[in-house]
Amino acid sequence: MGVRERITALALREVHVMLIERPGGALTRIAAERSLAARGWRVAGSAADADALLCCGEPGPELEPLVQALFVQLPRPRAEGRAQDPGEVAAALDQIAASLQSGDVAALPAQYQPAPAEHGDQPAAPDADTDMSDGDGDHTETAMDMDMGGDDMDHSDMDMDMGGMDMSGPGGIPLASGDQDRDGLEMDVLAVRLGPVLPAWPAGLVLSVTLAGDLISDCHADTLGLEAEGVLPLPVSRREQAALVADRISWLLLLAGARRAERRLRQVRDGLLDDAEIPWCTEQLRQLTRQVSRSLRWSLRDLGRIDQDAPQDAGGPLDWSGDVLDRLHRRLAGLSGMVAALADPAALRDAPDRASMTRAGLDLVCDAVCGLDLGAARLVIASIDIDLTGRIGSHPAAVSAGSGGSS
Repeated sequence: MGVRERITALALREVHVMLIERPGGALTRIAAERSLAARGWRVAGSAADADALLCCGEPGPELEPLVQALFVQLPRPRAEGRAQDPGEVAAALDQIAASLQSGDVAALPAQYQPAPAEHGDQPAAPDADTDMSDGDGDHTETAMDMDMGGDDMDHSDMDMDMGGMDMSGPGGIPLASGDQDRDGLEMDVLAVRLGPVLPAWPAGLVLSVTLAGDLISDCHADTLGLEAEGVLPLPVSRREQAALVADRISWLLLLAGARRAERRLRQVRDGLLDDAEIPWCTEQLRQLTRQVSRSLRWSLRDLGRIDQDAPQDAGGPLDWSGDVLDRLHRRLAGLSGMVAALADPAALRDAPDRASMTRAGLDLVCDAVCGLDLGAARLVIASIDIDLTGRIGSHPAAVSAGSGGSS
């Protein structure tokens, strides 16, 4: 084995894969996370940190341009795979490994192939990763050469929706404008769009926010990727439903920095999918609830408080009321009840109804994050537990949510 082969083998031991979840593809994304862990690979938090993309579900016409825009941001060698359902994840990861090992552009998907030159006498366009310089050694900066922040980049600022952004700044980067603060001093005002591809973020949700300094002064919610075929969730078993609830609660624990509690809840999630004993799952949730009450009561208390009457006015469920900690306790209690019900055969007949709402619910979400910084806003979003799996019809959006939600 030569030096090149040895380096390739070492690199393939820990591939960083960025997961793109289409609305309704939560089970496929969970299967991808578990398969990555089994291979010793990692989930990438940004395109700059990724070696490959894996689409969990067919992106459809709305998400496809975003997938392509993210793919060209990956450093080379890079690869892309797609899995329609959990059963296709292993084959997609094998395809990624083979593409990375070959390092051949021919192994890339056709939509990412460079366009052929129209005239034979014209030079080929320079590669985005190629260093361009003139005769004096001065380097010409391209859009792909600009500093993307590396590992210090906040996850809340990356992977924005590529459509509709102001790209008038240098290198396509939107510039901040100025505005007056309450004390009369000038501050920066920047418009950014969060989602739909972010770690621990509801699939398909896009928030267009205005940052006044480091706080959100204005917010508008929209959806992306709901027009593709098969977006509506497939029928799931009660165990799968409980696993999906546990998965989304783990987002809040991850964002809150409770890594031990988050790992324990993911073990419960995986146990539910692997037919683990119900008493074991129940005991793990009991210990987890006690652990969360001790470690997070100070950091989450009074954050993202919603009045009790506001969810009713917006057509949403009552359990949106209170602060982030209140919603976390209710969701854990709801999950414990779902797991306990798995031991009762009579409870397996009918799935519970999901509370649903429309645009008013999304407006309530925007109201809850205004005045917060991006980190706190993401905690509020994770605590509310939004599940976008409906199609856009007479109302701008269909949103389902609840004590644990369903996907």
